[in-house]
Amino acid sequence: MSPLPPAAVGLTPPITRDQVELMSHDNVVRPGANTLATLGIAATAPEAILPTYLDRFRIGGRYNRHAPA
Repeated sequence: MSPLPPAAVGLTPPITRDQVELMSHDNVVRPGANTLATLGIAATAPEAILPTYLDRFRIGGRYNRHAPA
């Protein structure tokens, strides 16, 4: 039996069949899985990282000296 099309379950905008397939399986981490700490990775706050992603969307781009930071 094939999954219901997105429109049949009331999803707007429609999603792809691949997305429906991905949502049909749990994506919860199992107990005992490695954490950032056990892998030796230090977590960084999003506030410290996001400006480096968003600066290219400033008016005039990343290197515009006259754009507000």
